Amino acid sequence: MKKTGFIYTNIHYYRLVMSLLYKGAYYKRFEPVFKLISGKAVTELCFGDTIIAEYCQKNGITWTGIDNNAPFVEDAFKKGFVAVQKDVLNTHLPEADTTIICGSLYHFHDDLEKLISKMLISAPLVIISEPVINLSNNKGIIPKGKSVKVLDIGVGANCVYPIIGTSTYNWNFVGSEINPVAVESAQKIVANNDALFG
Repeated sequence: MKKTGFIYTNIHYYRLVMSLLYKGAYYKRFEPVFKLISGKAVTELCFGDTIIAEYCQKNGITWTGIDNNAPFVEDAFKKGFVAVQKDVLNTHLPEADTTIICGSLYHFHDDLEKLISKMLISAPLVIISEPVINLSNNKGIIPKGKSVKVLDIGVGANCVYPIIGTSTYNWNFVGSEINPVAVESAQKIVANNDALFG
């Protein structure tokens, strides 16, 4: 994993920087993850903040967090959550109904297969929520081809991630969207771009 940067030294710095990066929508980025959580036991890897832990607590779901960062583990522990300071690659992951990693997969570019295998062994449902920009900074090891299947939750009217992923990496995309106007717009964009069907 990468060395700890300034924003990882204090949960308040982390939240401030994340709020700026997500243009005030930091907490909102977790909403699609909440909708996918299944079962009564969740393990979250490299959790950073306790947003998913708080959601689990409100919904009667047992949450366990594993992070290598002492300030984040201390913050979670002070809030009454089960959090352990361990390197997720070199520790046994507890059995859970859902194992989650949000926005930290890029730290493991040299060990993706090992990490994902560990996650799949620990739970029947694995949720990986990673900004595309994180994957694009992955030292050129982004997989290409139709075997990569991506679900874009909240695809939006401009369908930007499926267009980039399909045209640049030849990935298969399924987009979901609840806004009918956005769905209609995305469908028109896809229908008018033959290159997306190559």
